[in-house]
Amino acid sequence: MQLKISNVTKQYAKDKFGLVDFSMTLENGIVGLLGSNGAGKSTLMRIIATVSNPTSGTIKLNGKDILKYPNSMRKVLGYLPQDFGVYPNLTGYEFLKYIAALKGIGGKGLQTKVVQLLEGVNLMDVSNRPISTYSGGMKQRLGIAQVLLNDPKVLIFDEPTVGLDPVERVRFRNLISQLSDERIVILSSHILADIEMIADEVVIMKNGLLVQKGFQSEIIDTVKNKVFELEVSKDNLQSFKDKFLVISTIQKREGVLVRVVSDTVLTHAISCEPTLEDAFLYLSNSYL
Repeated sequence: MQLKISNVTKQYAKDKFGLVDFSMTLENGIVGLLGSNGAGKSTLMRIIATVSNPTSGTIKLNGKDILKYPNSMRKVLGYLPQDFGVYPNLTGYEFLKYIAALKGIGGKGLQTKVVQLLEGVNLMDVSNRPISTYSGGMKQRLGIAQVLLNDPKVLIFDEPTVGLDPVERVRFRNLISQLSDERIVILSSHILADIEMIADEVVIMKNGLLVQKGFQSEIIDTVKNKVFELEVSKDNLQSFKDKFLVISTIQKREGVLVRVVSDTVLTHAISCEPTLEDAFLYLSNSYL
């Protein structure tokens, strides 16, 4: 599969843009979208999912323009938005059967498929309970299951692990990793560890613009030899933050242990192995 996004702009008002001349090409595998609130991640995913139209630009799936022919995307799409809704009076099992009917999925294998998905998201034990009795995490897992009903070739997840406990997050990551070989998976999450664990490529966005796209190793290499740790006094911490990009702080008895990204070598500092978080914050901070 290939998804080619070319010069896509989404303008909401005269001076308000969701995306600005955004271009990238995606192949099979998992791509993680990183960016602060308002970066344009959800806007991009809604446009790819044909829920929203761009102001200008083109998007082609295997060469076919999905803006002109949205059904070419919809029939191979699995999309979980942030505001996923359910029918509280239906049971989990009934809900998946209902969504299958809406998607035109039927046949002898449907019941087996539904059971497999419920087992995959660890909901089989509560599948005959009304959704109104589900916790937020359980509803989120049901949303993940319905996305997979039609064996989609393009999967879009907008903050899919919100409300999931650590064990459920691991289960989700394992499930998505197993599916990614022959699919394009687009994943947005504020939980950086989720992106770090499973994403093949990372896309960093800011203010509707593409900051950088690449394999995780390529992104992390942008801050190679630029990450340091050193201890500063509590009195000097604020002035230090004003001068340098501080990633994290740990309170010590006599001062504060600071992790910092700097283009210049800091005296009395220890050089550290860079992480995706270091690179993301550095690139976001230095762009525009």
